[in-house]
Amino acid sequence: MRPQVIFFSLITVLFMVILFLFDGTGDGGDSVLHYLYAHHVIEHPKNLFNHWAKPLFTLLASSFAYWGFTGIKLFNALCALITAILVSDIVKNFGWKMPLLASSIFLLMPYNLLVIFSGLTEPLFALMISLSISLTIRKKIALAAVVVSFLPFVRSEGLIYLGVFASYLIIDKKWKYLPLLIIGHAVYGISGLIYYDTILWPFTRIPYVGKENYGSGKPSHFIKQLFYVVGFTIYILMWLGVIDKVIRFFKKDRDSKHIHIETWLIYGFSVAFIVAHTLFWWLGLFHSMGLIRVLLGIAPLLAIIAYRGVMLIYDLIPKKQFAMAWVCLVLAFAVIHPVLSKKPIKSLKAFNLNESQNALINLGNKYASADNVYLYANPFVSVAFNVDHFNRSSHSNDWSLVDDPDQQNLLVIWDNWFTPVEAGVTLEALKKNELLQEVDRVTDQEGNATIVVFKRKD
Repeated sequence: MRPQVIFFSLITVLFMVILFLFDGTGDGGDSVLHYLYAHHVIEHPKNLFNHWAKPLFTLLASSFAYWGFTGIKLFNALCALITAILVSDIVKNFGWKMPLLASSIFLLMPYNLLVIFSGLTEPLFALMISLSISLTIRKKIALAAVVVSFLPFVRSEGLIYLGVFASYLIIDKKWKYLPLLIIGHAVYGISGLIYYDTILWPFTRIPYVGKENYGSGKPSHFIKQLFYVVGFTIYILMWLGVIDKVIRFFKKDRDSKHIHIETWLIYGFSVAFIVAHTLFWWLGLFHSMGLIRVLLGIAPLLAIIAYRGVMLIYDLIPKKQFAMAWVCLVLAFAVIHPVLSKKPIKSLKAFNLNESQNALINLGNKYASADNVYLYANPFVSVAFNVDHFNRSSHSNDWSLVDDPDQQNLLVIWDNWFTPVEAGVTLEALKKNELLQEVDRVTDQEGNATIVVFKRKD
């Protein structure tokens, strides 16, 4: 049996074990929201054209999410598995040795596992980038350009990649493919006329405007946090990969037939991506929250760069057995170090529901009712209380309802993160409201309230 088949079969088994033994959501906010948008597509088809939810992601994930949260995690696990295969394919078609090493590096990024088993959009984004590069190497430029044209409908950074890919086409004198890059916006612009009054809705409905409720930070934030995303070993290898690129640039390797693909689509986009997010966070633009998980959108590219770092040392070792010992040492340390440092996966509990989510499930078992009108900001309440998140007769986003005495079936679920940050409503304000009475609460080890349930006074 071929090594590739054995390798990816083992990865598949590992993914299935994690998928069915652990019930976590990978992230308590956006992960759950993306799941809800995809899960409720049948009842609310307009979700397929929601800019924030990302239309293409919602479309592709919906048939999986229909069956529950395990379904959307299965979708992302499949995306990650295919991406790992494509990473190997890219390295192989570059003519480089040991392509499975690059796939291994991709899969060994510690933060990557958490995001794979979530409802987040990064795995699909990483898949489509890898697919576009693989197609380009195989000289299927037209198909690659079409794939790239739809990337902004998976993640907004797709606009950056679209620009980088356009630059590659110009540099490589493939101008005739440039018009294909507008196909994605044309398709969604026209099909979205079902709900919107302009073909330009993909631009006019962009939700990332303004600075309210968001912050900013130091320009070094993403470079420093990249250490925790990919792990110590891969972080060092990435910088070695950059050095390797510089060395090869000044050698005959710069005349390689794939040099523009490697330079622009792998190294170029990686730099553009990190620089863009650095500027967004530093300047407080586009609702940036400095979330480090966004870096996993380019995880396959970072894996290929780190792979080049391994090979830089490998090629300097004269004896093959010592060179292979170096590769084995790298892989072993990439596995062991995150376990010893306990970052970011502190334990296997990271793959399970957190304490707050379990508490919400218990509260849902006590207070869920078809007669209630629910008011909350934490999206997991929709899962725990089995509420149609988009049915405004059962779930309202209007917090002025707390002051409406005619809303008799109101049930308010306050939590200590989403409610004050996203809705701007404090616990003190709800406690002072004479129309509400507290019926239940959950506290942390210090006795601080983490979840409080209110209803109308009798």
